[in-house]
Amino acid sequence: MKPLHFDVETAGFYGAYWPCTGGSDCAVIAMIGDDPEDRLARSAAKWLCTRGVNVLTMSPAKKDYGHHNYPLERIETAISWLKANGSRKIGIAGASTTGTLALTAASMFPDITLTIAITPSDFVWQGFMQGKRDGCREWPVEGESLFSYRGKPLPYMPFCYKHPDYWHCIAAESKRTGDMVNSLKLFNDSEAAHPIEPQEYIPIENIRGRLLLIGAEDDVLWNTAKYIRRMEARLLEPPHGCEVEAAVYAHGTHFVFPEGMLKTMLPVGSALFVKLAFQAARKYPKECCQTRKNIGCAGPWRNGKERSEMRWNGMPMAMWAVFAKSFQTQLMAALGYDADTAKQIAKTAKPKYREIIAKLPEFEKGDHFQMNIVNCAMIGAFILSMPERPDVERLTDYYAKSMMTAPMRWFCRKSGKSKFTEKDIVGMKATAALKAADRNPYSWNMEFYEYPDGSGYEGRFTKCGICVLMKELGLYDLTPALCRLDYTMSETGGVTDFVRQYTLASGGPYCDCGYKKKGFVKAGTEAEY
Repeated sequence: MKPLHFDVETAGFYGAYWPCTGGSDCAVIAMIGDDPEDRLARSAAKWLCTRGVNVLTMSPAKKDYGHHNYPLERIETAISWLKANGSRKIGIAGASTTGTLALTAASMFPDITLTIAITPSDFVWQGFMQGKRDGCREWPVEGESLFSYRGKPLPYMPFCYKHPDYWHCIAAESKRTGDMVNSLKLFNDSEAAHPIEPQEYIPIENIRGRLLLIGAEDDVLWNTAKYIRRMEARLLEPPHGCEVEAAVYAHGTHFVFPEGMLKTMLPVGSALFVKLAFQAARKYPKECCQTRKNIGCAGPWRNGKERSEMRWNGMPMAMWAVFAKSFQTQLMAALGYDADTAKQIAKTAKPKYREIIAKLPEFEKGDHFQMNIVNCAMIGAFILSMPERPDVERLTDYYAKSMMTAPMRWFCRKSGKSKFTEKDIVGMKATAALKAADRNPYSWNMEFYEYPDGSGYEGRFTKCGICVLMKELGLYDLTPALCRLDYTMSETGGVTDFVRQYTLASGGPYCDCGYKKKGFVKAGTEAEY
């Protein structure tokens, strides 16, 4: 495949255009590789083209492997060329420093409606050069930012180490840890010495369309997990114009490319290369590989139809089969709609439900909260399909009656029989240790507490996937109606008394789900006869 080449002197940007077979009106600017036609760039283009999009590979400049005052006008010019040549939708993808570049460009140019940032930072930092200088392979450039626009460097966090200490810090940490490159200390020390100023953060609130953030906890180039979580927190509150999906994995290193893309780049020995590069990949090879496979099956790597079908098959389809009739029936019984209106609401709700499901990430193995978010997606779809929005009281009644079908009551009674067993306690502790919401915002983080008097235990939730999804659907004020189902399910189980003081949805510091044994009498306090 021979691309169309662009030079700065003639086209205003440095890049190569790779049209996909069969044509497409969608294009992705891929900032992967040191040159738009090197092995990494060609492989990324090949892999992305199989996803049905045209690809424009770009890089800072020919024979310049640093990143310093990269003119963002080049991205702007490339966007104009893509639009003039038939691209109706334009995305941008980058990894590492170019992941930061992708975020920055997307925040500035509204024509970008898909942004994929792999292991990015959430702030702009000082520019740097690569090559050979005084025995160093990399050094900071004084007075320059990573990026510039219209001749001016963007505000940036300066490094606390100057040349040659900058490289000496990286080299010493790399030798100590056994990593190919370890610059974590450089970034941590720099942020400690220069707390990031507001103008140095990337204005991600301006990004439009879909935003995918990918990183791993064991990244040793910088703390991308922390940076991604900061971005998630910033995007929890409107106003912003993007639909964010963040995936932070426990294992994956700095090379969290989709497995298929990595194998296209390195057909032989891709896993070996990652192991040689990073100590974490040597210690957790299977986990790192699984992360790359998960990434390849998620997000925008699939087309819309594939993604929708992948999400729909399995539990979401089964839940609709079990509960749809009940949800429709209770529209009449609990909310007073006539039969025709109830039928139309259910008809409208099903494709809306599938749409919501399609946007959700994969739940990792060991995360048992998928059912909760699927239930939330269903009730959300029905609410959004109703001609009149119910209040919290009426929705509480409707949701409880819709959910408590005969199979659900059986499930509650069966679950009740295993409550407080050793297996139950072990499972609760495992869930608490998982902290799945750190990687999947639609899951939950929980702390587990056993009551000292032996009367039961409490799950204390600090992150709630239902709160996140309901907020995204514009239904956050109705969330307390869903919280009340905990009482109903506990009562149906027949072995616990449910107790609660706070919920996140009502403004509490956490959600406490307390389960006390029915009829519990503390040892030594039995009644005398």
